[in-house]
Amino acid sequence: MQAGRTPGDETTTFETLLAIAMAAERNAARTYVSLAQTMAAHGRDDIARVFERLADEETRHDREVSDIAVRYDVTAADAATALPMWPRGEAPRLDHDVATNPATSTPYRALAYAVDNEELAFRYYSYAATMAADARTQALAEALAREELGHAALLRSLRREAFHAEGGAEARDSLRLARAISSVDELLRAALTIEEGLVSCLRAAGDGDPVVAALVEDLAAGVASLRDEIPTDSRVPPTSAHAEDRSAVPAEPAAIDAFERAFAFYDAVVHHSRDEATGERAQALAADTLARLLVLRRHAGMAGGARLSA
Repeated sequence: MQAGRTPGDETTTFETLLAIAMAAERNAARTYVSLAQTMAAHGRDDIARVFERLADEETRHDREVSDIAVRYDVTAADAATALPMWPRGEAPRLDHDVATNPATSTPYRALAYAVDNEELAFRYYSYAATMAADARTQALAEALAREELGHAALLRSLRREAFHAEGGAEARDSLRLARAISSVDELLRAALTIEEGLVSCLRAAGDGDPVVAALVEDLAAGVASLRDEIPTDSRVPPTSAHAEDRSAVPAEPAAIDAFERAFAFYDAVVHHSRDEATGERAQALAADTLARLLVLRRHAGMAGGARLSA
């Protein structure tokens, strides 16, 4: 799914919604095919295969939506002129350029980019359901939203696999620790170690940069808050597993990579936790980490921040 113009308060009709859905799937398939060709041309066959798979998925989604359109006489011409209107600004987005540039992309980043697109589509269809002109349109929007949510869940699973495949033993240790988190207290102790590592990483990378300094200040305040939440007798990790929590953060001061690893750790806790409170807290930590990661990506892109990434 690809982003387009921001929706206003217009009413969504059944025909318009179908045309938008068709246009979105076809545009996404074309984009992924193009990205696969670009990656292959630059010798990035591993990422080309990811985008080829994504293109196949979007082509399948297109057929499903097209079958519905045929039943209601919504034509391909309608789809060609419709523009997806995914809402913007509702959540941090992973950097498009990093994921689609052969020099910086990885299978993990390509899949993260795809997850982001699916989540944008989900938010649009959820919005469309509230603006539906009638019950039939609302039902279609809700069905499309459920589909996008399912697609995003599958892609998040593939993204986690890609992250841990790319990260080697260090990432596997991080995943093992994420799976072992069974309570909010254990999560907070792990988060304290991770966030302290991120502060150190940023300080090493910052070199007086005001944007990085602001992030350090924000993170340091978060670390202080975490310390206040954790009982004094459990601040020092009592088990060997927690002593290894720093594996979620790489040793070298590569800030963007460090934040990506921290995000993947929290995301894995969300995925594997069977405790609702732990999952919700991990989700909040993941959202904060992703927001900071977006700031770093944008800043590195504008400033050529070589010290921010490996």
